[in-house]
Amino acid sequence: MNWIQLNKNFVSFNDNEIVYTPPAGDEKLSSIYSQDANERKDARNKFTSKIKASEYFENGIIEFDIKFDNNKLGYFNITLGEFVFAINSTISGKAYAIQKDGDEDDRKTIDKSGELGSITENVFFNVKIRIQGSNIQFLVKDVVVCEAIGVIDKSQMSLKFRSTDKIIIRNFKTIIEKPKVFVIMQFTDAYNELYKDVIKPVCEKFGYICIRADEFYQNSLILNDIIESLKQSSVIIADITPDNPNVFYEVGFAHALNKPTILLSDKKREKLPFDVSGFRTLFYDNTIGGKSKVEENLEKHLEHLNSKFVANYLNRA
Repeated sequence: MNWIQLNKNFVSFNDNEIVYTPPAGDEKLSSIYSQDANERKDARNKFTSKIKASEYFENGIIEFDIKFDNNKLGYFNITLGEFVFAINSTISGKAYAIQKDGDEDDRKTIDKSGELGSITENVFFNVKIRIQGSNIQFLVKDVVVCEAIGVIDKSQMSLKFRSTDKIIIRNFKTIIEKPKVFVIMQFTDAYNELYKDVIKPVCEKFGYICIRADEFYQNSLILNDIIESLKQSSVIIADITPDNPNVFYEVGFAHALNKPTILLSDKKREKLPFDVSGFRTLFYDNTIGGKSKVEENLEKHLEHLNSKFVANYLNRA
């Protein structure tokens, strides 16, 4: 992974370490607590350094060890998509926080924990950010300190440092996991064929792990497995041809999670239920030619989802 400095050359890269060294001879970082907005902003700008990674990340684990030489005036965050994972955030008033991106003074804090200044100085501790579909976890020493539900588009992560003393990161790595597609449909022969012959091969072609509820091999409650799969999946595909209450329950859950959802329906169905009639649906004929058309349209949808991060990145740039 390569890094580029976005401002202030306070960060150096030594072997397996990323080292933030503040400007010498100025101890006015405490002005970030000033009631004067301009003075506060000037102090932040003077001591803040940002770097950006070459690698795009969407699903998996970000892990590193971090050490603050000064835990009271030391601040660090990782921005990934619209989400910010912050350590020693004066905005949240806590040691750890997950926030929505925006101007630092106006960010929405989704979850927070720990008291400011509670981090031990001059000691490395392990941090992980785990993204599984819309499940977002912030872990310190393998303890979940913050959690959130949200969709993180594939994007380049950036790191921000601010302190009067050194902040050192070592062993920074990412474990990229294949995103999952969860398929919702009735378990009968006609839909089994559609799943095995069309949906699953197309999803795997685009690098997704494709799963269905009848492929769970655990002893836990099936509903719990379904809910966890909905949360951990990046895309939902649902066939809503028959009026199956289980299917519509799961589609509703996916919509509540704001998941990208692709609806399929056999053309033989005369009318869609009102609640889903406004959503784009791929209609198909249950024939060999019809299944080929589903395959073609499904590929177009997945192509769109895979390229969506480019537009989002350009809009944020």
